[in-house]
Amino acid sequence: MSTFVEKQTEQKISRVPRRGMLLSYFWFGCLFALGVVIQVFLAGAGIFAAGNMWPIHTMFGSMLALFPIVLFILALVGRLPKFATWSSVILFVLVGIQSPLIAVPQQAHAPIVSALHPVNAMAIFALIVVVDVLIWKRVRATAE
Repeated sequence: MSTFVEKQTEQKISRVPRRGMLLSYFWFGCLFALGVVIQVFLAGAGIFAAGNMWPIHTMFGSMLALFPIVLFILALVGRLPKFATWSSVILFVLVGIQSPLIAVPQQAHAPIVSALHPVNAMAIFALIVVVDVLIWKRVRATAE
């Protein structure tokens, strides 16, 4: 009988997200949010100051596309709450459509649709901030 109780307790403990994984997800999310802010700065610099910032904006954006993948892996491996996993998937989709929001409307002769590019960036930023706040609450709860 005691082995059954021990197994049940062990299973419950293994389902609880580890604090280290929560912190890793949180800090990686913070870096991602900071990266989005840097991207907006690079876009603004490309528009208002120096057109030579566009290649940096493009290259940095490609690098940022890896962040949702890492967040997804952290959420799965760390057994984080489902909202963290699903948010990572949504972020992956939002980041994935970011470049096509510029290229496809231009090719389809509907450049006004490209205006969704910065709107999508705002959605990406808002989502990662909300998820990070929720993850931080979990981190605080595991400390108590």
